[in-house]
Amino acid sequence: MFLVIIALIVVTAWFYTFKSKNGNRHSVEIKKNELVRLCRGNERQAMRLLDYELNRKPSISQEAAIDNAIYRLKRD
Repeated sequence: MFLVIIALIVVTAWFYTFKSKNGNRHSVEIKKNELVRLCRGNERQAMRLLDYELNRKPSISQEAAIDNAIYRLKRD
């Protein structure tokens, strides 16, 4: 009985981790598309803004850099 409970916990943790990773990738793509849209379709400009944010704070994730770029673009 104890092994069954442990197995269920492990499977649940694995499933949650797998789902989170795929969901995050999808979220990054959606945000990246929004950044390009805000740049009026100019992908090079969007990538420059993203690179700026990543160079400014190298330790942040790509998703956080996109969020920062979108914030700065909307603010200005």
